Amino acid sequence: MTAEVVKTIQWSKNSKLSYFDTEIIDSPKDIKTKDKDGPNQYSHLLGYIIHSYLKQSFTSEQFIQKYKEDFIYHKGTQLYNDINYILSKLQENHYILYYKLYRLNKKDHVKSLQRLGKIIKLATLNVQYNRLMKE
Repeated sequence: MTAEVVKTIQWSKNSKLSYFDTEIIDSPKDIKTKDKDGPNQYSHLLGYIIHSYLKQSFTSEQFIQKYKEDFIYHKGTQLYNDINYILSKLQENHYILYYKLYRLNKKDHVKSLQRLGKIIKLATLNVQYNRLMKE
């Protein structure tokens, strides 16, 4: 179950940003693409976690050991939500991770990503429970 590697992706240096209201559409502003979109530390880490799980699955306990309780406490829900977002996109087509430009597809990756989401959710709940018990 390997992920397909996309050889090239080209990003524009500038993008147009528009704000929409019910009655007014603001004039688009030029923004630097990397300031508002594209790879960042979090998207790279999310890709790394997904890639790691696809290569070698792990349990929620192993996830907590590898990524530490403080990180999971603050980012676990966001990771879980982002994996669910990727799963929703995979229902339509494929999804490309910023990490190593892996292309995920419905046929090969949905079940693994569903399991990973459950592992992250369980790890997050365990960390939250442990913190509550310490109070």
